[in-house]
Parts: sequence; structure tokens; C-alpha cells
Amino acid sequence: MASFFHSLTNDTILSLISTVLGLFGIVLAVVFYIKGKKNKQPYYLIKSFNIIYDNFENKIKNIEILYKKQIIKNLTISKIVIWNNGNEAISRSDIPDATKFTIETKEGVKIYDIEFIANTDTANKLAILNQDQQYLIDFDFIDPNQGFIIKVTHSGKNSDDVLITGRVKGGFVLKPKVGYDSSQNELFTKISRRINDLIISPSFLKYFSLLFGLACFAFSIAADKLSVSLRIGAGILGGIYVLAGIIWISEKNVPKTISKTFEDE
Repeated sequence: MASFFHSLTNDTILSLISTVLGLFGIVLAVVFYIKGKKNKQPYYLIKSFNIIYDNFENKIKNIEILYKKQIIKNLTISKIVIWNNGNEAISRSDIPDATKFTIETKEGVKIYDIEFIANTDTANKLAILNQDQQYLIDFDFIDPNQGFIIKVTHSGKNSDDVLITGRVKGGFVLKPKVGYDSSQNELFTKISRRINDLIISPSFLKYFSLLFGLACFAFSIAADKLSVSLRIGAGILGGIYVLAGIIWISEKNVPKTISKTFEDE
């Protein structure tokens, strides 16, 4: 290592220092830009539990389940968590009447019951307005990293039978949070989910990205037998991964105050 540093010219040392400082400058600039940018981004997640399925009556004889004197062939409970993932409050005035947050189902699927089961702030005056099997979500406001959970009991089979729409002024569409697969919770047991979450969860990947980037930085400094161009390349790669890790780690997720209610089965 010492012989390597002795062999470096002043120009090479200055080039390495400038590259590293430049990369850190880019990383900080992007992070500050993302943190400082105002947005009102609503997200949602949905998970479902199928309780009664099509051939239920064929497996268990002489049992009928009724809803308002009608036989139920399918019964599914879906939990929907909606929260503000941005850094500015979403107010009622931010949502046009034509694009209010709405919960409905696919054709042929009926909603039996819908209710709020968790709310991070009761001051937001949550309400559900029923318009012929199309349920509009009304509220005064949703502060950053605040939200609520809705339980929907319906005749569908899984989460795909529930449709969630909405848009905030400024082009912020109510959309599912990337990195969470609700089907994992429906197909695997708790033990297999824990193993799966540990290996490929977003939390593992984002910290791996950050650590890998730092490792590339360390490699670019310690690998004295490689050419300067390769070391600079490793430093640049490290900067990219560090930047990705910082951005990913800084992302918000389901508010902690209601996440347990959402995850409970």
C-alpha cells in the first residue's frame, strides 16, 4: 500500500481526490434535492384473506352461510392501508371531485361491508360515502407519514377483485407501494414468509446497496495493484450504489402506528 502511494504523481492524487469529492458532491446534491422537493404522494397497500370459497358447500355438507337472506359462495376480507408518503399534507381541496379516493370491486363482485379499523389521526374526520357499490373516501387532511386502514368484506376471491383509485392535484396518483407483494402473505405460512422477507425484502436490498457501494469505495482506495482507471471506475460504481441506497433508505413506508394492524391476520 505504501509503495503504491509513493508511486503516485501529484496529478494522479489530485485526480483521485477530485473524483471522490465530485461523487460525494453529486450524492449530496441529489439527496438534498429529493428531500427538499415538495410532494403530496398517496400510496396504498392491500392484503386479503379468503374465508369462504366456491366449493365450500361441497366439502362441508348441510351448512349455508347467508347475507341478507342470500347464500354466500365467496367471502373475502381485504385490508387496505392508505397513507401520505410525501412531505406535505394532503387536504380535501387537493383532490378534485372526479378523482376522489375510491374503493370499488370488479364487475360481479359485491361489497358486503366496509369500515375504518385504524387511523393515525382522528382529527382528519374520515368518512366513507356509498354511491351504489362505489365507496368514496372523504377526509379533511392527511399529514405526511399519516394514514388509515379500511377493512372491506366482499364476495371476491382475492385482492385483484378490489379496485382502488384516486388522484391529487399536481399529478400525484394514488398507487400501490412498490416493494411489497401481498400475495406472499396469502400463499405462504408465517415461517416461510419470514425467511422470504429476510432474503429478498426491500429493507435487506436497500442496506445491501449502501454497503456494497461503500465496499466499492474501499476497494478503489485499497486495490493498489489495479490501474488508476479501474480504481476510478470502482469509485464511480460505489458512488452510484451509495446514492441508490441513501435514496431507498430515505423512502417512507406504512406509518408504524398502524402497520401492525395491517399485518395482523
